[in-house]
Amino acid sequence: MRWLPSVLLLLTGLLLAALALGVFAVLGGSGPLWLRSLGSVTLGGPGPNGFARGLALMLLASTRPRAGDAAPSGTQIFRTRARTGARAAAGLRSGLTMSLMTPLLIRDVLKALPHRYPFVLVDRVFSTENGEVHALKNVTINEPFFMGHFPTEPVMPGVLITEALAQASMFCLHGQMEPGQIGYLAGIEGARFKRKVIPGDQLHLHAKLEFLRRGLGKTTCRAEVDGEVAAEMQILFAVAKG
Repeated sequence: MRWLPSVLLLLTGLLLAALALGVFAVLGGSGPLWLRSLGSVTLGGPGPNGFARGLALMLLASTRPRAGDAAPSGTQIFRTRARTGARAAAGLRSGLTMSLMTPLLIRDVLKALPHRYPFVLVDRVFSTENGEVHALKNVTINEPFFMGHFPTEPVMPGVLITEALAQASMFCLHGQMEPGQIGYLAGIEGARFKRKVIPGDQLHLHAKLEFLRRGLGKTTCRAEVDGEVAAEMQILFAVAKG
């Protein structure tokens, strides 16, 4: 067994040589995958996350230009950075949405709005995020206005679609209004009504806060049924004590 130390010494030397070659392969971005993987573990350091760190180094090195490669243009660099930034921003927005997507049910809606039957025109608020709101009005044949508008063809009046959007707009300020404050309709701009809203429709209400200064605000709104725009407009409102 006198030869065992020599064999162990030889194997140790071969392993060190492989590790060194692996490091050079990672930094150079070339070489067999197994060799680069070995080098990535060496560069990543000890611990359970060593391989992950090393693999990231390997991928980074593989994207660097090698000798003889054409240098990327400024436009290419800008586009790459823009795509990377867009992906990061999308991930951040997704995380924020997940944390703010708890819907407000009708009891929460009634706590926020001063309206009561038969003039509550928001049944649920799906999301309130960064001044943007997605709410819902379920339109049923039991709505009192259908008795007269119209008896032979029930159609939701455009003024009530506008009112529903105005009520949804108040949730752009959800959590910011003081107790006793009410939002009053101050104006309507560019109102367009593009399809009928009838019993059985689910009216999705979208509102985006454009500005709020000294108690005066403006929202850009649209109402949709089955993904089709039913109405769109901009709403001006004033916030004051009731």
